[in-house]
Amino acid sequence: MIRKVLARLLESCAKRLEGFTPPEEIKAMILKGVSELRIPDNADAKLQNEMDNLKTLLQQLGWLKEDQTVLAEALPLPKPDENWRALLVQGRIFDKQSWQAGSADNLICLLEESDPLVQQAIHRTMEALLRHVEVKRQKSLQKFQPPLTRPQQRLERYAISILFSRYARQKGDLRFLNTALKMNEWFAKQDPRKTSMLEKACRLRALAEQELSARELLA
Repeated sequence: MIRKVLARLLESCAKRLEGFTPPEEIKAMILKGVSELRIPDNADAKLQNEMDNLKTLLQQLGWLKEDQTVLAEALPLPKPDENWRALLVQGRIFDKQSWQAGSADNLICLLEESDPLVQQAIHRTMEALLRHVEVKRQKSLQKFQPPLTRPQQRLERYAISILFSRYARQKGDLRFLNTALKMNEWFAKQDPRKTSMLEKACRLRALAEQELSARELLA
C-alpha cells in the first residue's frame, strides 16, 4: 500500500516537471557555456571558487572529459556570523517579501547544521521562500536588504536556485527541485546580453546543481 502511494506521488511530481528544457539540451548548454568561459589567470577568489564548484559538479555528473581534472576543491563558504544566525532563528531574513542579501549562501552553509533550532528555522524559511516564488513567479525576489545592483540581484537569485536544488537533494523533496527548474527557465528568458564572467559561471552552476538533483531524485 505504501509503495503504491509513493509511486503515485512520484508519478504526480514527475508530471509537474514536464515542459522544461530537456536534460540533453541542458547538458549541451552547460558544456558549451563552460568551454566558452575564459577565466583570466588573475581571476578573483570568488570567480575561481565558482569555477571549482562548477567543475566538481560536472565531475559528479560524469561530464568531464578524461583530460579534464578538478585542480582544486572549492573553498567552503564562510560561516554566517552570529547576527545573521539570530535573524534566521527570529524568522527575519525573509520578511515582508524582502530577502536579506547573502542569505542563500549562508543557508547553504548551514544545511548540515546539527542545531535543531537552526534546522527548524531553515525549514520555516525554505517553506516561506518556496511559497513566495511559486506565487509571485517571475516577479518574485525583487526586494533585497540592503538594496542590490541589478547584477548583484541576479547573482543572489542564482544562489537561491542553487539553494533550492541543494535542499531538494538533502530532503528528497521534489517541490524544491521543481521550483529550481522554474527559476532556471526564467533566467534563460531574462538573461541580459552582457553579463560578467562571474554571472555566467554562477548561472551554469545553478543549471548543473539542478541536473545533479534531478538525477538523484528522478532516477
